Amino acid sequence: METNNQNQEKSLLESYNWMKSKHPDAVFLFRSGDSYEAYKGDAERIGHTLSIGVSKESVGDMGTIPVVSFPMADLDVNLPKLIRKGLRVAICDKR
Repeated sequence: METNNQNQEKSLLESYNWMKSKHPDAVFLFRSGDSYEAYKGDAERIGHTLSIGVSKESVGDMGTIPVVSFPMADLDVNLPKLIRKGLRVAICDKR
């Protein structure tokens, strides 16, 4: 049986998939508490660009996906780095 947190993550990934289908050229950063997270291919691109580790997260029947995270306080440093590398960044509030 899925926990409430797993259901929230699954719903978030469904939203991510929908937004990604509409804007495939953008990378999406989701605010989650005191950090920003990116998923799937966006996590790989952001992790590589910022030289930060990408972890794997299990999301119920959706399997395991790549996830990257950095503190919200680092956005002022990381966002310019991503843009200078040519990435189009969308920042999403995870509610």
